[in-house]
Amino acid sequence: MREDLPTLNIMRGRDHGLGSYNDFRVAYGLNRIKNFEEMTDKNTAKKLLNTYKHPDNLELWVGIVAENSLPGAVLGPLGARIVGNQFKQIRDADNYWYELVY
Repeated sequence: MREDLPTLNIMRGRDHGLGSYNDFRVAYGLNRIKNFEEMTDKNTAKKLLNTYKHPDNLELWVGIVAENSLPGAVLGPLGARIVGNQFKQIRDADNYWYELVY
């Protein structure tokens, strides 16, 4: 059986009981989106609407990949917050972390 990475990521999210894209937006201090055009271009928004019908049904991984990037960045608002939070947790858990202050 042939599988692709996006399919595996969606299945993993479902298997682990991850909330929707909107649930994670709220958890990370962002507003819920009411329509797909708030997060992505019109063409992608139309495809998301045809597939998911409502933003509350949107899978986390799909939403992160589909959202418009922040200026000068690769990730959008939610993806950037999740990755930033993960790096902060790694740093804070490292007993040997130090920063030089000039």
